[in-house]
Amino acid sequence: MTVPSQQLQKSIADWLSRAKSHDPERMSSDGSGVRIYADIGGAAFIRPDGSLIFEAWDSGPYKEQAPGLRTLALVVGSREHPELRELLPSRPAAAPDCELCGGTGRLTRLGDLNCGSCFGLGWKPAA
Repeated sequence: MTVPSQQLQKSIADWLSRAKSHDPERMSSDGSGVRIYADIGGAAFIRPDGSLIFEAWDSGPYKEQAPGLRTLALVVGSREHPELRELLPSRPAAAPDCELCGGTGRLTRLGDLNCGSCFGLGWKPAA
């Protein structure tokens, strides 16, 4: 896990504080994280230390199961909070564009979904 800069840690703490006072539904069930990603199965919440909590809508917290779920949550979260991009992996010079999404990270032909092959990055590590 990449450790967030002090500025990002402060920003996340501020988002969490605002959620506590104005939008408690954006908080994790234990109150330690603010939601940055949600889908039909559940949500991902980021804590000020940069760690993520994953919660299923019907059963509460769980450990990350799907490879790339952290990356996908950060990619989606960075659309609302661009500061989160610092936690994403850097693209190596030799990394090719993702063939499935054509390097966009999105599957627009299927209704603008996030690409599950590259987890929204638009590229894949070189083989």
